[in-house]
Amino acid sequence: MKIFLGGFWDPYRARRYKDESIALGKLLAEKKYDLYVGPGSGIVSYVLEGMKQVDDRGKIIFYLPSKKDLVKFGEDIGDFADEVMELDGHYTERIMSIAKETDAYIAIGGAAGTLYEMITMMFFKKPVAMMTDTGSASNAARFLGGLRNYYFEGNTAEELVDYIESASIDTNIPEEGIDWYDEE
Repeated sequence: MKIFLGGFWDPYRARRYKDESIALGKLLAEKKYDLYVGPGSGIVSYVLEGMKQVDDRGKIIFYLPSKKDLVKFGEDIGDFADEVMELDGHYTERIMSIAKETDAYIAIGGAAGTLYEMITMMFFKKPVAMMTDTGSASNAARFLGGLRNYYFEGNTAEELVDYIESASIDTNIPEEGIDWYDEE
């Protein structure tokens, strides 16, 4: 399985979720899943730390936006990629490329960018799982009307991975789309 990983890129914010991120990385590695990530900072660095603990694991693929965008947003490039895909475009183009390539999305923490990644994956009808109460993206998703019906929140790495393994990719979002104004 190919996993798109999202979450805080800022090391200060990511530090709070270090243990959960390492556990997720180790679990994904044990299952030999391929991991598709951005530059390798923040949450990603901890997930990669967990993956490094397993010798026989899936690949780690970095999808990088333009160098200009990396500098603009202050992201550093990690050093543990098996493959590096350098794109000339903006972050939004990178997200679309990863969304098309991957099977599911998992996030720990994050803000506006993570929320954008989640919604992009939903529109491609792919399962989305996020760790509960880890950032503004998980909190905001609850308040976007019908959106809350199309992603899963879990408390552990195991819960997140169990969900993406069992979720029906074809029916994650109905053909008629999301009812953004659902007011249950």
